[in-house]
Amino acid sequence: KASRPLAKLPITFMSSTGGIATPATAITDADGVAMTTWTMPVRAGTATLVASSGTTSLQVTTGVRAATAARLNKLAGDAQQGVEGELLQDFVRVTVTDAYGNPIEGRAVAFVVTAGGGAVTVASVTTAADGGAFAEWRVGERATTNMLEVRTPGLPPVTFTAISRALAGTFAVTGSMSTARYWHTATLLRDGRVLVAGGSSLVEADGALAAAELYDPATGSFSPTANTMTVARSGHSATLLADGRVLIAGGIDNGVRSSSADLFDPATNAFVPTGNLLDAQDVQQGTLLPSGEVLLTGGWTGRQARAELYDPATGMFRYTGFYIDSTLAFDYHGLWTIPATPLPNGRVLIASSPRAQIYDPATGTFAPTSATDDHTGGTATLLMNGTVLLTGGGSTNDFGYYAKSELYDPATSLFLPAESMRYGRVSHTATRLASGKVLIAGGMQGYGSGASAAELYDVTGMRWTSVGSMKFPRAAHRATLLQDGRVLITGGYLNSAEIYTERP
Repeated sequence: KASRPLAKLPITFMSSTGGIATPATAITDADGVAMTTWTMPVRAGTATLVASSGTTSLQVTTGVRAATAARLNKLAGDAQQGVEGELLQDFVRVTVTDAYGNPIEGRAVAFVVTAGGGAVTVASVTTAADGGAFAEWRVGERATTNMLEVRTPGLPPVTFTAISRALAGTFAVTGSMSTARYWHTATLLRDGRVLVAGGSSLVEADGALAAAELYDPATGSFSPTANTMTVARSGHSATLLADGRVLIAGGIDNGVRSSSADLFDPATNAFVPTGNLLDAQDVQQGTLLPSGEVLLTGGWTGRQARAELYDPATGMFRYTGFYIDSTLAFDYHGLWTIPATPLPNGRVLIASSPRAQIYDPATGTFAPTSATDDHTGGTATLLMNGTVLLTGGGSTNDFGYYAKSELYDPATSLFLPAESMRYGRVSHTATRLASGKVLIAGGMQGYGSGASAAELYDVTGMRWTSVGSMKFPRAAHRATLLQDGRVLITGGYLNSAEIYTERP
C-alpha cells in the first residue's frame, strides 16, 4: 500500500551540540513537511540535529568551520624579567581565533621587536591547528624595558613587555689563537702577557701540541713564542716561578705520558729543557710554595702518581710525602684534574674524594681533613676571607656532574655546604675577580657537550647570580685574570678567545 504524507503531525527539533533550532517544534503541512531554521553552534567541529515525532526520529550531521579571524589573543610570555642579552625563560605565545574562540589554522603571524634592541628566534610563522604561534625572545644587551609586537593582517596587534636587568659583567670576543686548543695551559706573566701552551687540537686528532703563543692585552692579539716546547703536551701543568719563568711539566700525547719538563723565559720568549719528573704523568696540578719550590699533585701514570717537588735552584724533581689515600679520586683513570689550592698559611688543600688532604710544606707530609664531596674535574678557589669555594665536578659518580658547592674553612678544617650553582659542571673555570666575586664559566653540562653559561658567586651574600653567557660554548678551556682585572678565556675545542669585563 503506497505511503501518503501525514499532515498536522508535531515534529520536535533538537540540536545536540549547542546549536539552536527555531522553531523548536513545527507542524507538518499537507505535504507532510515541517521546517525549522538551524543556527550552528559556536564551536567548530561536528554538529547534529535530531528531528523526532513520537518514537520515530531522524538525525542530520554536518561539519562546522571556524568563522573569519576576529581576535589575536595573548597566551603566555608577557611581563617577564630577564638578564640583558639572554633568552627569556618563557616563550611568547599567541592564538588567533574567530569571535567565538575557535582556532584559526594557517594564519600568518609576525613577531616584531619594537623597543629594547632584542631579537626573536623566528620573525614570522603560520598558526598551528590550535590557532597558536610562538617564538623565543632574547632581550637587548642593556638594562631597559623591552617591547615586542605580534601582528596578523586585519587585526589589532598585541604588545608584550619584558624588563632586562643589568649584568655584573660582559663578554666580548678578542683576537684568535693560531689553532684550536683544549686541555692547554694559560699563565699570566709578570709583564702582563699570557703564555698559552700545548693542549690538544681538533686539527691534530688525538695528538697534542708542542706550539705555544703569547697574548698581549694591549693589542688583543696572539703571537707565537720563539720556539716550541721540547715535546707535545696536553693535560700538563704550568706554574709561574718566583723569578718570573714558567715551569711546564708532564702531559700526554697520543696516549703516551711524558716525564719531561721545560722552563719558559719571558725575556727570550723561548723554552729550554729542565730536569725530568720522576713519574711520567698528566692531569697533575702545580702549586708554587712559599719556599719557591713547586708542588705537583694529582698526577696520573696509569695509577696515582706520587706527589713531587721541583726545585728551581737545582732544576730537579724529588718525591715528597705519601698521600693519605692511595687514590685521590677513587679510580677514575686520571681523566680529570684534582683541584689544589694554596692556603694563606702556606699549606695546600687537595680537594679530592672521599676525603680532602692538606699538604704541609714544613714537614713534607699530607694530613686528612673532614669528608667532602667528589669535586674531581671541578674547581677550588681561594676567597678573600681565606675560605675556599669548591664547585662542580663529581666525575666519578653515576648521577651526572654536580651543581653543588662547598666552602672549606682552614680554621676549622671543615667543609660546609654552599648554595648550588644553576648547572652541574665539570671541566669549567673559576676566577676570583677584583671585586672578590668568583666567575664560573662554561664546562661540560652533559656528556661531551660544552656550555656557554656563566655565573657569579658573591661571597658577601653567599649566593649565585647569572652573568649571561660567553660568546661560544666551551669546556676544557682556560680563564686567566689579567693585570687590569679583566679575564681572558681561551680555547675549549676552539681557537677563539674572549674577554670578560666586570662592571663597577
